Amino acid sequence: MRNRSSHETTFIDRRGGKGGRIAKITSHGNQTDDPDNTSDVENEVVYTYNNLSQITESEQSHSGVVGGSTTSVQYGFYTSHTSGVYNNGVRLQTVTYPNGRIVYYGYSGTDTLYDRLHQTKRLIETDVNGTRLVDYDRTGSGMAVITDYTVPDIKLDLFQGTSGTYAGRDRFGRTIDQPGRSGSA
Repeated sequence: MRNRSSHETTFIDRRGGKGGRIAKITSHGNQTDDPDNTSDVENEVVYTYNNLSQITESEQSHSGVVGGSTTSVQYGFYTSHTSGVYNNGVRLQTVTYPNGRIVYYGYSGTDTLYDRLHQTKRLIETDVNGTRLVDYDRTGSGMAVITDYTVPDIKLDLFQGTSGTYAGRDRFGRTIDQPGRSGSA
């Protein structure tokens, strides 16, 4: 079997789509002037976009070209609108993995800080009422200061109960102390 390590790839073709978006990335085993040549393709990624230039599907073949049986990851977005204005800024709502697992992105209640800034508050499995995978507490600038993983019940707390400052961060926002604790308390 041929060793498919990255150093054997000699040519990577990036094909653009509408608006300069990358539609396909193909790794060839040898230098080629013909990007449609499929005889030496080592792997390939194909992206599908919606009308707002957001990736809606990513297909990746680890051995050859993307085809009918290639697995894909699909991305869903909030698209509800009123009078031509998107209510939720067309933000990410779901990611569906090749095994069928769906992860929902939660943004907290309407008109909360997380909602208005489009910051993810939690990740939820299966449906919006499913198992919470992780909860985030963030600063106004979006920096996560508390990350609470429900499963396996681990919490990363850079806030550490301090008011106005974050004990786990220096004055530039860099992590200086990363205490992980078991449990949500």
